[in-house]
Amino acid sequence: MKAVLIDDEISNLENLRVLLEKHCPQVRIVATAQNVPDGIGIIEQNLPDLVFLDIQMGERIGFDVLKQLPARN
Repeated sequence: MKAVLIDDEISNLENLRVLLEKHCPQVRIVATAQNVPDGIGIIEQNLPDLVFLDIQMGERIGFDVLKQLPARN
């Protein structure tokens, strides 16, 4: 299962990576992003099965990512 992680704090990305590797070996992290525009790009490029998305990222919110994607499952 492919996953992308989107969070503006590097420590949060690393903590989530460690937890997923330890507890969810079937989840493969294919990319990470630290802001909304990059997050949209990696989702469009990688077409992940899972997206781990921070809510507050500086001036933007994680839901801005969802609003800009054509399909949301």
